Amino acid sequence: MNNKLDETNLICAIAMTFANRIGSVTARRLISHFGSPEAVFKETKKSMVSQGILSSLVASSLFSKEIFKQAEKEIEFARRYSIDILFIDDEDYPFRLRQCPDAPIILYKKGVAGLNPVKSVGIVGTRRATLYGKEKTSELIAGMRGDPVQIVSGLAYGIDTAAHKGALEYGFETIAVLGTGLNLMYPADNKMLATQICKHGALVTEFNSQLTPEKENFPRRNRIIAGMSDAVLVMEAGKRGGALITAELGNSYNRDVFALPGRVGDTYSEGCNWLIKINKAAMITSTADLYYSMNWDLPNEKKSAKQAQLILTADEEKVFRLLVENGECSFDFICNSTDYTLSKVAGILLSMEMSGVIKSLPGKMYRQA
Repeated sequence: MNNKLDETNLICAIAMTFANRIGSVTARRLISHFGSPEAVFKETKKSMVSQGILSSLVASSLFSKEIFKQAEKEIEFARRYSIDILFIDDEDYPFRLRQCPDAPIILYKKGVAGLNPVKSVGIVGTRRATLYGKEKTSELIAGMRGDPVQIVSGLAYGIDTAAHKGALEYGFETIAVLGTGLNLMYPADNKMLATQICKHGALVTEFNSQLTPEKENFPRRNRIIAGMSDAVLVMEAGKRGGALITAELGNSYNRDVFALPGRVGDTYSEGCNWLIKINKAAMITSTADLYYSMNWDLPNEKKSAKQAQLILTADEEKVFRLLVENGECSFDFICNSTDYTLSKVAGILLSMEMSGVIKSLPGKMYRQA
């Protein structure tokens, strides 16, 4: 295991996840209020209730001795099967997910991949995927070859399986977010795929190994897929289902949501077409659409700093060095740092952008391409 919590705090954090009436939001609130998982349990049930922090019923669930026994069993299970336990404040915890108000305080991870890639794309869709949906999923992933993108999905049949297989085929790390504990692979037919994912990515879940698989766990799983992603792609979806839930969660987390359009009347494109129609998702037909909307450079369009410097004038090189040294820079920062006039800086930036040396960002910000 790899975590920064000491054993006592780790046990306390895991114990909180076993308390029946303590959800992710409440757990985070308690830890923030008291300062650490251990500090939560140094408070008394009576004090929490009298201060109005928890109701008597919820406090009783939290201060059960049984949840600590369960937490110790979970740590032993993790040790036995080389599972990493990530606390929400750990450096290795997905920083994108941490931004979400209902992010779980504990994640269990098995595999070689880290969870903080340069770019992350969530791909979801119906379990009853058509050949069209599977082929388009593979095409989109193939178009990202050469870029450090991590593919996140849910290990379900259909589009999820196509996403994981496509990622493995084209050499990407892929993360499978499970709706069960790591003691159980669901669906069972994807057990071999899960083994491959562990070797080239990771399996991730918030659910402990002692939890009985429940239908409601899978919608909860979807928020982790959305939370870990920069962009959420809905490849095929009917009028109802987990893919539409994931799209809605992505919008609530301010993620970019995209949907692959299908023919009018196609059962498994109705959800995608509806998302596009009501502006809950942008239409996507190719990798280029995704990269354009995300303001990412297509892999075959990238230029190295050395290549860029060969085509720069002295004034352009001065601006280029600013971007290299400082990362993203505002128009005003560039003006102040170079002492050039506004019109001169505007001309330099326009020339460099047209040459593909720099990239303009919203809010008059710039970065090297």
